[in-house]
Amino acid sequence: MIRDGKYGLYNGQEYMLAGKKDDLEIISNDPAELLNGFIQDDWDENIFFKKIKKEDLDTAYEITTYAKYKGHNFGVLTASELKVVIATNNPQVGHELNMSVPGRGEFHMEVNRTDVELIEEKKPIWGFTLDIDN
Repeated sequence: MIRDGKYGLYNGQEYMLAGKKDDLEIISNDPAELLNGFIQDDWDENIFFKKIKKEDLDTAYEITTYAKYKGHNFGVLTASELKVVIATNNPQVGHELNMSVPGRGEFHMEVNRTDVELIEEKKPIWGFTLDIDN
């Protein structure tokens, strides 16, 4: 699974975060979280959320996943077990790798997952640090 977006540690467990730092929800796909005060989403029965305060988090961070392919870094549009769709707006790299051009200034390419290195970059947000082992 490709992780992108805001995440945080709450009671030692990592959750995806939704909302703003003053009006937060932690998100889970585990129905067992109903026992921990989570509420089932009205639109998607596989999503559970709980409203929390920023102060309740152990830490919070933004995760960006990118792909390293043939010596270049790319954004990741989609990924499955077998394939990854990578993207760049660098025309030199796009032309060098003969990437498709779905729109002006955009270059995409589907590659085998085994041919790319997926790298998660984690940056602290909202004044938190990454001192906690996560």
